[in-house]
Amino acid sequence: MGLVSVVIPTRHRVDFLVRAVESVMRQTYPNVEIWIVVDGEDADTLAYLSQLGPTRFPVYYVQTSGIGGSAARNLGVAKSSGKWVAFLDDDDAFLPDKIACQWEQLRYTLDDFHLSFCPVLTNSLADQETFLQVPMYDLNAESLTVAEFIFCKKGRRTLGFIQTSTLFGTRELFREIPFTDGLVKHQDWDLLLRMAQQDVQFHQLEEAKTRFYRHDAPSVGNTNAWAFSDSWIQQMEISKLARDYFMLSIVLRGVAKDSTLSKSEKHGHFKRKIRDLTWQKGHYFQFLRLIFVNFARIYIKG
Repeated sequence: MGLVSVVIPTRHRVDFLVRAVESVMRQTYPNVEIWIVVDGEDADTLAYLSQLGPTRFPVYYVQTSGIGGSAARNLGVAKSSGKWVAFLDDDDAFLPDKIACQWEQLRYTLDDFHLSFCPVLTNSLADQETFLQVPMYDLNAESLTVAEFIFCKKGRRTLGFIQTSTLFGTRELFREIPFTDGLVKHQDWDLLLRMAQQDVQFHQLEEAKTRFYRHDAPSVGNTNAWAFSDSWIQQMEISKLARDYFMLSIVLRGVAKDSTLSKSEKHGHFKRKIRDLTWQKGHYFQFLRLIFVNFARIYIKG
């Protein structure tokens, strides 16, 4: 069974990191190594790592000067020795058979251009220990593009959810298509969309194998940087429908919640973005709902 390298970038979240590492140690798959990238000065994390005694799987670590999440993950891949790589954010955790199931799913693929992902279990902010699986469609059965899968909505939820801690593939895949350095956010989406453009085959497990913890601690995903999001999505080769949903649910939501803008400035951004929508048949209600929700954030909640 091929060696699997689990890459975990981290900084200043040692309590979360301990939980993440322990979840890897409980994997049923027997051949694993862990590469932890400490991304900047972090005495507490270094103390934890330096004091680790004998563990079931070897734990290696490297410290950087603070190069960012994308570069940290790429460094972990470069340092790793496994044929296979699984990514794990320091505030998430694997279920015990996560690696085994994904290895079984990809073990017979004939080339490196295959990626496995899975649903997640997530908690409510009110109860950190009660988890429910995030419902989502089958990417391949619904004949959706990857962008439509992660951006388009039905009701209040997106059709799908692909997160970094669910990803599994060959080391060569992540060397050939690495994370884009320097992104303020959308690091996982950027990787997925570029993989789709290069004809990577996506394989979806039916059951959740990752715990995605929701919490109030600072993270890249919690950053309101709508101007960056607006610029980033323009560079992606995706369908008009996926782009419209991204504008409505990501960019305009960011505009509505931006405390540095006046109501008139927010309204101006809304008018320009709404004017560019393609209003495709079958999506009118969803578009109107998203517009109303974001207007409410400006004029009622604001």
